[in-house]
Amino acid sequence: MFTCPRCARVFPRPGHCTDDGAPLEGGAAPSLIGQTLGSYRVERLIGRGGMGEVYLAVQPEIGARVALKLLSAESATSPTLVDRFFAEARAVNLILHESIVNVVDMARAPDGRPYLVMEYLDGHSLADLLAAHGGRLPLGQLCRIVIEVLGALTAAHSIGITHRDLKPENIFVTQAGRAKVLDFGIAKLHPDLGVSGAGTQTQAVLGTPHYMSPEQARGLPADGRSDLYSVGVILFEGATGQRPFHADSLYDLLEHQVRTPPPAPRALCPDLPPALEKVILRALEKDPARRFQSASELAQALRAIARDAPEPSMAPTTSPTDATLAAGPLPPTLSAAVVSAYPPPAHPSPAPHGRPSAWRWPLVFGLLGALGLLLAGGSFATWAVLGSRAEAGPARAAPTVIDTRRFDAIAYLPRAVEQAKQHFPDAELVVMTLPHVDDAGLIDLVATQAYVGYSFRARGPGQGNPGGEPMFAECTATVTVSHAGVVSTKSVGLCNSLYAPPPHCSARALMTRLNAKPGQRATLTYSADVTSGPMWVASFVGTNVSQIIKDDC
Repeated sequence: MFTCPRCARVFPRPGHCTDDGAPLEGGAAPSLIGQTLGSYRVERLIGRGGMGEVYLAVQPEIGARVALKLLSAESATSPTLVDRFFAEARAVNLILHESIVNVVDMARAPDGRPYLVMEYLDGHSLADLLAAHGGRLPLGQLCRIVIEVLGALTAAHSIGITHRDLKPENIFVTQAGRAKVLDFGIAKLHPDLGVSGAGTQTQAVLGTPHYMSPEQARGLPADGRSDLYSVGVILFEGATGQRPFHADSLYDLLEHQVRTPPPAPRALCPDLPPALEKVILRALEKDPARRFQSASELAQALRAIARDAPEPSMAPTTSPTDATLAAGPLPPTLSAAVVSAYPPPAHPSPAPHGRPSAWRWPLVFGLLGALGLLLAGGSFATWAVLGSRAEAGPARAAPTVIDTRRFDAIAYLPRAVEQAKQHFPDAELVVMTLPHVDDAGLIDLVATQAYVGYSFRARGPGQGNPGGEPMFAECTATVTVSHAGVVSTKSVGLCNSLYAPPPHCSARALMTRLNAKPGQRATLTYSADVTSGPMWVASFVGTNVSQIIKDDC
């Protein structure tokens, strides 16, 4: 028996489906078409891979369409794969972000196989869009898609979740132009989130080799900066039309990821803006300490480029497709991850015209991005006024020895300034990110594996002023503090980023204002707003609700 992978019609001989022309696949026919799972009637097969199937289903009473992701009978016998399958649903619902595909339920079919009920999306995967555009997207469109992905990663990373398998197949673009991140099946979750499973293990080599970070390729622990490396590969591919590394064997490909510097994107496409090349190469640094230290920092850099990049309309697709495939493949091993389990549609066909994208940035994530929206909010003269060194709160003595179990990130700021000034004598603070702050205002760097980040700009001649040095150049210094020690680097950044004076508020005072309960932790991000001055954005770990607090303690 042979089955059409699109409509699930069964044929006695190999060939092509007489209804939609799709090549037939060998194997038994799906047995769920027309059946009811929970409150949903299974309508047709969307896609099938080695780990299972995805079906379109409808709630008959209200007509709501969903995607049912069903684990195959063989995979369902593996406790590891079942655990990873359900861990995906838990991860998505811990993050609760609009740019992540929503999982509304998880259950088991009558035959015992687990399935997820997910929102059904109309549109195409980023892989399909790249193919439809000859491998390259218009830079404005590419930047805007990736910025939305980085918004989702900001939310995930803030609660200790690392995706670990970002690639164009796992980024879906809806007909309205909205980006959605799919497939958290091999995500790494922080132990404090109370979710265990194979997908959270750090010493396994999991992911897709072409998009895998060097630390993933070596089987080492990976944090959010590993996802940013994958984003760098996606940017490289979307901007140049090819991936940075190619090889005839899996071993050689992973060796390239670990040791080989990527080619210069402008050597492949001379028309690329130099600023975009610098962003891509920084995201692709082999050493995580030399990459962007947060998704919001990378998003900030891309916003500056996107504002200057022409973008045709983010046209909807000509017709709804089933390329959503809900959460995509669920690769259990490295070798299985090389080929997508759910293939994209054979002939994606985005319409040549359509309504311009109505992409919007929620205030919270704009502020978490720290400076991207701020740059659009005022003149250079206004930045100069707010950036003047008028004065900050009381001086705090910087510790000479870091207490990794009870780290006071704000008290450490003067020492971080000293370290930044080793790169730029006139370095000024622009943003400070404090993850996993406890109710006492301290961070356990060991237990949380947190990375505290301080970003600085150089205040050199012409930087931050009209007619001066280029807006985007090597004028950023980053100091990162973790359980492993302190790393300071200089890199490409926004030279006219808004200066943030040393904060008045202590982390403990902020947690008190947030009414933090004993044991509750929050992510605190400090920056300056063009109109409101210095402020904090705070969100409790495990929630998607953020609060803006003025630095007026």
